[in-house]
Amino acid sequence: EGHDIADLMIAICQAHPNIRFRLSSIEPQEITETLLAAMKSCDNFMPHFHVPLQSGDDSILKRMHRGYDRETFRKVIQKCIKTFPEAAIGIDILTGFPGEGEKEFANSKNLLQEIDSTYFHVFPYSKRPGTPAASFKDQIPKAVSQQRVAELRELAESKKHKFYSRFLNTTRPVLVEHKRTADNMLSGFTDNYIPVVFPGDDSLMGQIIQVSLTQINDGVVQGKQVDNQSC
Repeated sequence: EGHDIADLMIAICQAHPNIRFRLSSIEPQEITETLLAAMKSCDNFMPHFHVPLQSGDDSILKRMHRGYDRETFRKVIQKCIKTFPEAAIGIDILTGFPGEGEKEFANSKNLLQEIDSTYFHVFPYSKRPGTPAASFKDQIPKAVSQQRVAELRELAESKKHKFYSRFLNTTRPVLVEHKRTADNMLSGFTDNYIPVVFPGDDSLMGQIIQVSLTQINDGVVQGKQVDNQSC
């Protein structure tokens, strides 16, 4: 009682200084200056945010009862990037919600184009019996929804490639996974959530090591270990 998520974040990070923490799927209203300052004070908090948007159109957001508008969301993401300039920003977006006409969809797509995000999780609206949205008269045809999903996923790929390219020829700390890829490479995630594959010995699994990001091949970031010392 009397504590909030910022206090919890600091307590967890301080109690487990050798563990990397990420804060996933946090509502935009919950990302405050206090929370960002708490995250910044924790060396083992990773610069990665995943924030649900759901729609970039104010009328659809109101219909969803989301409790924020597109401009509020934009400002929240700007605050995250100002505090963590190299952060990965993931976004949940839903398309095909009842009432999402061409104008509303364009508003969503335009906002996603404008925001400095890293990746999207794109979902088509699915009618669920018993929910208020299921009774709305202006349902979107499945074919239209699927086309919009394809458009947004194409945009998501370009955003991801742009973010990954930004960090080529840089060195990042990578937590090495405990299994190899199909082509026998080690794999892991950088602090800012870039998946990377690289050659190395099994002894590196579970370690945090420095990896130079060298190239992108078929959407996969490849790298090489900088030295033999774990972080």
